[in-house]
Amino acid sequence: MAKSLVIAEKYPAACDIAKVLHCTERKDGYIEGERYIITWADGHLIGFQYPEEYNPAYKEWRMEDLPLKFDPEKNLKVLEGKEKQFDIVKRLIQGTETDRIINAGDAGREGYLLQYWIYKMAGNRKPVKVLWVSSLTEDAILQAFSNLHDEEEFKGILEEAKTRAELDYILGMNYSRLLTLKCSNDETLPYGRCMTTLLNLIVQREKEISAFEPCKKYAVEIQTEDGIKGTLLDAEEKELVFATKEEAAEIIKEIGENTEGFVCSCKAKRTEAKAPLLYSLPALQSAIGKKYKFPPEKTLQIAQSLYEKKLISYPRTDTCYLSSDLRNTIERNLECCRFGKFKAALERCERLKPVDFSYFNDEEITDHHALIPTDYRNMRLEYSKLSEDEKSVFDEIIYRFLGLFAKERVTTSVSAEVIVNGYLFRMTDSVEETPGFRLLRDMDDDKSSLPPFFEMIVNAVEKGGEQENMEVRLDSIKVRERVSSPPTRYNYGNITALMEEHQIGTPATMAETIHKLCDLKRPFLVEKSGKYYSTPFGRMYISVIPKVLKDPEMSAQVEWKLSQIREGNLSREQVIDELMEELLNNISSTQFEKRSFGRCMKVNKSARANYKKVKRRRSLE
Repeated sequence: MAKSLVIAEKYPAACDIAKVLHCTERKDGYIEGERYIITWADGHLIGFQYPEEYNPAYKEWRMEDLPLKFDPEKNLKVLEGKEKQFDIVKRLIQGTETDRIINAGDAGREGYLLQYWIYKMAGNRKPVKVLWVSSLTEDAILQAFSNLHDEEEFKGILEEAKTRAELDYILGMNYSRLLTLKCSNDETLPYGRCMTTLLNLIVQREKEISAFEPCKKYAVEIQTEDGIKGTLLDAEEKELVFATKEEAAEIIKEIGENTEGFVCSCKAKRTEAKAPLLYSLPALQSAIGKKYKFPPEKTLQIAQSLYEKKLISYPRTDTCYLSSDLRNTIERNLECCRFGKFKAALERCERLKPVDFSYFNDEEITDHHALIPTDYRNMRLEYSKLSEDEKSVFDEIIYRFLGLFAKERVTTSVSAEVIVNGYLFRMTDSVEETPGFRLLRDMDDDKSSLPPFFEMIVNAVEKGGEQENMEVRLDSIKVRERVSSPPTRYNYGNITALMEEHQIGTPATMAETIHKLCDLKRPFLVEKSGKYYSTPFGRMYISVIPKVLKDPEMSAQVEWKLSQIREGNLSREQVIDELMEELLNNISSTQFEKRSFGRCMKVNKSARANYKKVKRRRSLE
C-alpha cells in the first residue's frame, strides 16, 4: 500500500507531525511510519536565479538590455547549501512508495509558495492535499489531518504570493541595474520595492526632525482650591493660545484678582471600554518594541519559537480577530491558561464573563486568526522552561487573550465650563470606577475619587439636575507655557506600525525588510538605542531615486493589486504586464541624477562596525 508523503516547513514541525502520526523510523532526511513518510523543506529550498545565471550575456550590466524580460517561475534554482535536502525531497516525491503529497508547510501565503516551488522543481505529478493548521499541538494536528483541504481552495492565495515574489524580483533586478547605470559613478545601488519605500519614509522623517524649530505658545490657566485646573477658551469654545507670554498676561490683568467663578454648564459621561483587540504580528512587534526594546526581528524569532513549542497560534498573522469556528472551542484555550500568575489574574477580574463574540470576525481574516495561546495540555510545564525574553512575549499575548473574558473598564468623565469675570474656562477630570480588564495586570481594585466639586456635578447630572451658577473658588490664575515637540524618530515600537500604515510588505516579511536595510554591504540604516538612523549612503541613495520608485503610494497600489489577485478580480498576467509597461516608461522618460557615492565610505564603515556590535550583543542575549 502506497504511503502519503508529508512535507513540513522545518525539521521541528516534521517531528511534531511524525509523533502525532506514529512515524518512528528515522532515516536520512525523513521519518517513516506505516502510512506516512514525513520530510521537511529546511526553510527556503528554492529561489530565483539571477539573470546572469540563466543568460551569461546579462553578466555585464548594460542599458540596452533593459528592461530584462523573463518569466521568474521558469528560472528557479535550488539554493546554495540546500542541495542535499532537496534531493531527498525530490526522490520521495518521484518515488513509487508514495501516491500523494500532503503540504504541511508554513500555513501562510509565503509558506504555501515555497512548497509550490518545491513541487515544481521536483517535477511532481501526484495529487496534493493541504494541511492548514494554526498551531502545532497534537489536537490541532489531528484535527487538521481529518480535514485536509484541496489545492483549489488556495488558488487565490497562491496567485497572490507568486505575483508578489515575481513582481518584486523583476523590480529589483531591473531597477538595481537602471539606478546603478544612471545614478552612480562608483557604487552598486540595490533596489527593493519595500526596502526603498521604508527607507524613504525614514529619511523624510529625519528631514522633518532636522528642520523642526520648537514653537512656544501660551495659555491662561486657572486652578481651584481643591486642585482642579481649567484653561481659557476662545469664541468657538476651543483652547485659546497666545503667541507671546505678554499677550496671555494681559488677559490675567483684565481678569484682575478675582478669586471667584461661576459654573455656566456642566456634564458627566460614563463610558464602558472593552479590552483591546488581540495581537496581529505587527501589533505585537510594536508593543514589545515599546515595552522591552526588542527589534521586530527578535520579536518574530521569539514568536516563532513559541509557536514551535506549541504555546501560541501561527505567528505571521495580519489580523487582530478570531475566526468564528473557534467560538465553541475557545474555552479550552482559556482553561490551559489557568496556572500561576495568569490564574491569579483571572481571579482578580471578578464576575468573569463569557467570551465576547465581537472579537470574532471572519471577514477580517486572510490567512490566519489573531495570536492566542493554544490549548496545549503541557502549557504550565513548557512555560516554566521559557527564557525571560520568551516569557515577556508570551505574557503579552496571553494577557491580551484573557481580556476577551474580562468585564469592561468603566470610566466617568466630567467637564464644567466656568465664567471668571466674563472669561470662559473649561475644567475636566475623569475617574476609573471599574478597572475591568486592567485588573489582569496586577493592579489594585481601588476606585479613584473625583474632587468634591466634580462629585457634586456627577450627583446632580445623575439626578437630572443642573449645577449652573454654582460658585467656584479659585486658588490661582497664571500663564502656562506650551512647547511643541519634534516628530518622533522611528524606532522598535513604531516601525512595523508605519509599515502597516503604508502597506509595506506582509507580517512575514516586515522584519526581514528592516534587517536588510541594516545588513547590506553598505547599510542604508543603523540601529542605535532602539531607534533607526539613516546612514549618509542611505540618504544619498534616496536623493537620487526618482519619486515614482520610492513613493509609499506606489507600494500601496501594488498591495491593492495583489489583494485583487487573491479575490480573483485581477490576473497575475495582467499585473506583470502592467509592471513591464511601467518599467519601459520609467526607463525611457525618467530623469536621473548621477552621483559619486565613494565619499561616504569612511562613515559607512563606522556604521557597519556599530551594526556588527549590535548583532553580536543580540546573539549573546
